[in-house]
Amino acid sequence: GSNEMRITISRDGGKTWDRTSSREAWIPHGTEHDSYDRLVIGALPPLRMGDEDWFYVNVIDGDHLGIRNAKGSKPYYHDRLRRSQTALYIQKHNRYVSLRANNQQEILITKPMVLQGDSLQLNVDASRGKMQVGIALAEPVGTFSDTTPSTAPHLLEGRMLEDFTFDDCETIYSNSIEHEVHFKNKANVSSLKGKSVCLLFKMFDADLYGFRAIGCNHESHE
Repeated sequence: GSNEMRITISRDGGKTWDRTSSREAWIPHGTEHDSYDRLVIGALPPLRMGDEDWFYVNVIDGDHLGIRNAKGSKPYYHDRLRRSQTALYIQKHNRYVSLRANNQQEILITKPMVLQGDSLQLNVDASRGKMQVGIALAEPVGTFSDTTPSTAPHLLEGRMLEDFTFDDCETIYSNSIEHEVHFKNKANVSSLKGKSVCLLFKMFDADLYGFRAIGCNHESHE
């Protein structure tokens, strides 16, 4: 059969692996039996080139079955030999999996976290659409129907912090691995250091690959 590259993730040094991030092909194979990349096999780490990751992979113009499992072990392809080549696959840095909003507005709400940086930076592609960011305290929200505060994340949309609402955020249209989020009135996330917050991303036709809070020396803190 054919071979393509997919994403698996380990958070414990390879003891266990998780494929739930995506079961789609990361580097797909060719569709025809004689496609130059019918088999795609990659075993090398990427090379960082500017804002891109370069992957050198092995590609073969045929299926795994190179020799028939029969008497005489005759070649599976009677009219040719499979050819192996090296191919270069290029993607922007750290863009393996994204949370995608298509042509319908969606709001992504993170789990509670403590920000330690001076500014918020995104790995984002909003060149087709747009994105805005809001910040809310990760606290239970009071409701009219129940005296017990609710921890339902969707209620945080109406409880975003002053100067950190969607309307305060400069709309993002860029395709960048290090887009710095700016808020009006010169609001800065450094004022939220040590507080437990949730980030809200209002997305339309955009991909969010990652985010982090950075300090003045641009070291990642989140």
